[in-house]
Amino acid sequence: PVVVLNVWQWLQGAHTGKVIRRFLLLSLAACIGVVIGTELLFLLNPNILVATLGLLVCAYVAFNLFAFDLDTPPGAEPWVSPTIGLVGGIFCGAAGSIGPTVAAYLQSLRVSKDEFVQATGMIFFISGIPWLAALFAKDALTLHVAAVSAAAIVPATVGMFGGAWLRRRIPEERFRLVVFGALFIVGLNLLRKAVF
Repeated sequence: PVVVLNVWQWLQGAHTGKVIRRFLLLSLAACIGVVIGTELLFLLNPNILVATLGLLVCAYVAFNLFAFDLDTPPGAEPWVSPTIGLVGGIFCGAAGSIGPTVAAYLQSLRVSKDEFVQATGMIFFISGIPWLAALFAKDALTLHVAAVSAAAIVPATVGMFGGAWLRRRIPEERFRLVVFGALFIVGLNLLRKAVF
């Protein structure tokens, strides 16, 4: 699913060129981070990394919902984007998820909901290729894992179309709240995985 559905998600919509120009450097930095993170996966206790990511995501959501917005100033984007890409890539390689880091960053940029979806599709696709290669090089990507992943395409496709349907029907601010809610649930789930 990381390849097939993310390409589709990236290339659907009116923001393809803008997304490439704005987030290509982030995606390339994520590729470097993925390789580093995959090495860390086999060196460190992954539960520590998963718990760290979960705590960071929950804290980010809490700050935004209850205290103040953590927006990225436009002038900072050229250096923040590759930094976020590198950090997100490390978490992806080590903990299996670039999503929370990228989603939180895109929220801080206040991109539109359609641009959000296209950007995540591109970033997930580009960073997913070296992640698959790194896992394959470490013999962590077996035929069984590939078969399970391929089987997940059908429910993931249903979910993606359902999400697209919902996204067209909700206003921008409500979409932002839905993303924050999903991020908080993901953060709590990461903490649960790390502890149990």
